[in-house]
Amino acid sequence: MAKLQTFENQPEKLVKRPPIVTIMGHVDHGKTTLLDYIRKTQIAQKEAGGITQSIGAYQVEVNGEKITFIDTPGHEAFTKLRARGGQIADIVVLVVSAVDGAMPQTIEAIAHAKAANVPIIVAFSKIDLADSSVDRVKEQLSKEGILVENWGGDVVSVPVSGKTGQGVDNLLEMILLVSSMKELKADLSGLPSGFVLESAKDEKKGIFVTLIIKSGILKTGQIIVAGNAFGKIKRMSDWQGKSLESAGPSMPVEVLGFNKIPEAGEVFRGVEGEKDAQNIILEKEKNRTEPGVKLTTSEVGASIKVISLIIKADTQGSLEAVHHSLENLKTAEVVFNFLHQGIGQINEGDIILAAASNAKVFGFRVEVDKSAATLQEFKKVDVSTYEIIYRLLEDVEKIIKGEEKPKEEIISRGKVLKVFILTNESQVAGCKIEEGFIARGMKARFTREAVVIGEAKIVSLKIEKEKKDRVQKDDIAGLALEQKLEINEGDLLEVIK
Repeated sequence: MAKLQTFENQPEKLVKRPPIVTIMGHVDHGKTTLLDYIRKTQIAQKEAGGITQSIGAYQVEVNGEKITFIDTPGHEAFTKLRARGGQIADIVVLVVSAVDGAMPQTIEAIAHAKAANVPIIVAFSKIDLADSSVDRVKEQLSKEGILVENWGGDVVSVPVSGKTGQGVDNLLEMILLVSSMKELKADLSGLPSGFVLESAKDEKKGIFVTLIIKSGILKTGQIIVAGNAFGKIKRMSDWQGKSLESAGPSMPVEVLGFNKIPEAGEVFRGVEGEKDAQNIILEKEKNRTEPGVKLTTSEVGASIKVISLIIKADTQGSLEAVHHSLENLKTAEVVFNFLHQGIGQINEGDIILAAASNAKVFGFRVEVDKSAATLQEFKKVDVSTYEIIYRLLEDVEKIIKGEEKPKEEIISRGKVLKVFILTNESQVAGCKIEEGFIARGMKARFTREAVVIGEAKIVSLKIEKEKKDRVQKDDIAGLALEQKLEINEGDLLEVIK
């Protein structure tokens, strides 16, 4: 993963930049209401008419200083960057209802912010309601290691109401205060760099990508690379859709020009030419690590195997028991990297974090929620749940010894164009091969909207009427399947070795 330039030894090149803030917390604790209030009051007062937000981030100005807000709480990019050792946010505003108090997602958000080493500002929400109690919630947070200033700690806290606006101005001032203490700086002279916040494809616009700039000046015409995607910026616009020729640090922008869709959470950086971009992508492909295992030589040495884990359990006691038992399994050659440990069902956030960090997810006496199960299938994340702790430990011991079931290797992808039933009742899937190659005897898997329809062995291959032992990218081929599957035109094909 490309690292952003820091220029720590060249202070004369650094200038002050606005803070980037993400708002996190439990569902229904008022995150969206708070964001909406800030956006509408801070921006609408300056411009006539309605405000249209076109991307997942926006900027406000407070006392002549700007603040960038990421509009989606617990954004996927934030999670992925945290897994990769980077960070998109400078400050996390933790919204906690003064009525409901600390809830499971509150605790999870605290864990994410702490792991990313990002300062937290607590916003006690819903203080306009009669049954709110800020002091009670402060006590709850203290048990999670969050000690606010008047409870013997140094965490800034502000009571707010997203409905009435009470305390919001104070919250914005506290954000600027914490930002000034962090002395956020950026270099303007080098090539631009930053992070991908989100990306998508539209039939009319093509591929459009939201970026957060961390250093340098991004201009139209600049070639940038992010993950295995690159492109020359054809058009750039701000969060309200206004065209830009250039943009500076901490600014959220939408750009057009990428050759493929980069993943949320990827680092982007400017390069001198297209050849440089292609070389960077090739180098990344060579350096891909084995899934589930990461060697972090800077922390543990090149000869030590590091197994990244995400642990979820039904109670705090269960969680501590699993953690303690796993710690007893580590050796001089093997250590565990606990990316996240929490209470409750395995959720989408766990799957996103695992996919970004090549981690395994273990659940003890918990289930995988429905949306996470769908995402798990799509992301191909290893998830295992257990009712008995020694079964969990047995599987971990197999991983340590290298005895776990080998991973499937997807060597080709394509799309079903037509389905045929032959006179002998056998089934043929007519497919466009979009990447890789296919040989007789391989296993075909068909999916529809990220759900697996079925799998079958490929018994023969044909291009038109000619039999083939092998077909490859851009071929349109008939795949005769060993058994009938409920596949339709438009289903996606994966071929497994």
